[in-house]
Amino acid sequence: MQIWERQPKETDPAFKAFCAYRDMPKRSLDTLSQNLSKSLPLLKGWSSKWKWQERCREYDNFIEGEAQKEVIKGTAKMIRTQIATAMKAQAIVIKRITGMSDEEIQSLKLNDITSLWKTAVDIERLSRGMATERAEVSTEDKASLSHLTYEQLLKLAGEEDVDE
Repeated sequence: MQIWERQPKETDPAFKAFCAYRDMPKRSLDTLSQNLSKSLPLLKGWSSKWKWQERCREYDNFIEGEAQKEVIKGTAKMIRTQIATAMKAQAIVIKRITGMSDEEIQSLKLNDITSLWKTAVDIERLSRGMATERAEVSTEDKASLSHLTYEQLLKLAGEEDVDE
């Protein structure tokens, strides 16, 4: 049983009042008293006896945790889509180049090919949480790095890596 659920021996009116309090945008026993037409001393007694503050805090933490899970799942899905798109772009470049004659390859602008290839590779690398350029990181900087990699996001989202 979760702490924000009805507690053993908690009366129906006390639990309904708790739910109304828990679901208020700005929690206030004074406002609740007016909304439910219940006396303030009664609500204060129920709040104290049934630990409304603690229950609300735990409920809020639960709701925030659920929201974070959804964000992580959405981020993992976005990353998979970006990786698939980047890999498709790379495949297109490879297919175009390998299917061309030497004359056709010679007529291509090298900057266009390398630009498309670099963009596709960079998108894939970034989506996988990898750097696109070589960079030195000092020991002090390593401790402050707090970003999640693609694999970490998938693990947090409870999903498996679907790479080919």
